[in-house]
Parts: sequence; structure tokens; C-alpha cells
Amino acid sequence: MDEEIAAQFRNLGIDVAPVEKEKREFGVEAENVEALMLFLKFRTQWRFEPVGSRLIWIGLDYDAVASTIRMVVTGKKRRRELFEAMREMEGAALPVLNGSSPTKGDEPWR
Repeated sequence: MDEEIAAQFRNLGIDVAPVEKEKREFGVEAENVEALMLFLKFRTQWRFEPVGSRLIWIGLDYDAVASTIRMVVTGKKRRRELFEAMREMEGAALPVLNGSSPTKGDEPWR
């Protein structure tokens, strides 16, 4: 979230810190590309709750995730695999979105 968006939230009385976007390159294993690209499509499907003056990210809207996966992925087994991949990425993203770093072995989605 950049400074402009953080300012918009502050105008609403919600205190959020801007996050500087750093350009980092990273590799993605070939078998994970489809799951990552699907996960990135869900950037507007996060649920969050205002708590005091900040936002707490709750997780992805599973109805939207499941519906989209059914529309774009063939095969029940592959759909289940991709849904589980979404949950794993969600679990890794939530601590970061909520202002902390994931701890090794911390699996909030299980």
C-alpha cells in the first residue's frame, strides 16, 4: 500500500502504515506458476475487519476463490490442489498483511 492509499484510509479514521514497494526478484518453480498466477487474481477478494484504528486482514473470500477456480480450472483433483495452494499462500500472506513476519512452522490455515 502506498502513501496515497494510506492517506485515504487515514481520512476515514483508519490508521494504516504505507508499505514501501521494494523490487525483489524471486524464482517460482514451474509446477507453482499456475497457482501463483491464480492467487494474484484474487488480490481484490480479501476480507478484512476494522479493529480500532487499523485493519485486520481475515483471509480470502473462499466463495469467490472456489467459484473462480471452478470457472477456470478443469478437473476436480486439480481444483482441490489449487484451492489448497491458495490456502497455503493465504496463510503465508496473512501475517505479513497484519504487520508481522510468518514464523517457521506457523500455519494459521490448518
